[in-house]
Amino acid sequence: PETPDGVWISINARPFRTSNGRVRGGVIVLRDISESRHAQQELETREAKNRAILATAHEAFVAIDEESVVREWNEQAESTFGWPRAEIVGRPITETIIPQRFRDSHRQGIEHFLQTGEGPALNRRLRLIALHRDGHEFPVEITTAPVQQGDSYLFAAFVHDITDQARAKQDLANARD
Repeated sequence: PETPDGVWISINARPFRTSNGRVRGGVIVLRDISESRHAQQELETREAKNRAILATAHEAFVAIDEESVVREWNEQAESTFGWPRAEIVGRPITETIIPQRFRDSHRQGIEHFLQTGEGPALNRRLRLIALHRDGHEFPVEITTAPVQQGDSYLFAAFVHDITDQARAKQDLANARD
């Protein structure tokens, strides 16, 4: 609880018992936890701000763990790929948005990074093919960065559907020809 002067305290109480089990007294320990409480509040505020930024981003944001399981998925990712957050978080990305013919390469890339710390597809803007929930494939630009969390990694990616750009480029080429 918070005291009137703004100090957060933790209260622990323990009874003293006699040899036959009767309560003889007790000990109450009060501990000032203001510093850790304020640090926790700052962390929660930062996390809320980051969630708000990702929720309103115009890019799809997807984060996967070392097992390629989706851990984060913003609203733009829902629009881009057709998967609601509630249905995709916790599922392997290789079963959802990566076309079948690229799944082995994806797995090998993750394994290579975990073994060597190197990944040629990381921290670069790449053009790839993605899979929509309804089964159609479409071109995307993606930038993925490894984010270390303790002794494991989260792979955070911003993905942009470039279907319109690819179509315009093709139309321009057709008109030129």
